[in-house]
Amino acid sequence: MPTHSGHRLTLTLVSILWSCHALGAASADESRREIDQLIAYLETSECEFNRNGEWHDSRDAGKHLRRKRKHIEREVESLSGEDFIAEAASKSSMTGQPYQVRCPGKPVESSADWFGAELQRMRGTATSD
Repeated sequence: MPTHSGHRLTLTLVSILWSCHALGAASADESRREIDQLIAYLETSECEFNRNGEWHDSRDAGKHLRRKRKHIEREVESLSGEDFIAEAASKSSMTGQPYQVRCPGKPVESSADWFGAELQRMRGTATSD
């Protein structure tokens, strides 16, 4: 039979573990919202998205990236914004070719750079050159 102090220690450990779990869930929810925002940013832009040598409009690109995220989430419990960019939004998982983004009046850039800049802007951590 546990002592009173042993019981208190058990309750403390359970409380700590529950708090860590709750923080992880909040973090996973925050990451999901962040990824949703990145995809929505693309979908509402006037930019085009190059996949395997073909340009697609932003809405089609968003649908594609949502499918990729859903597939990856079957394998991985939680994706950060950086994970999403690296694993889903930067290159084709079939051919390995990098994705590109082309926005009106701007040069073509890698989707990894484009999404990375938006992620920093969303977080308020963008750097000026």
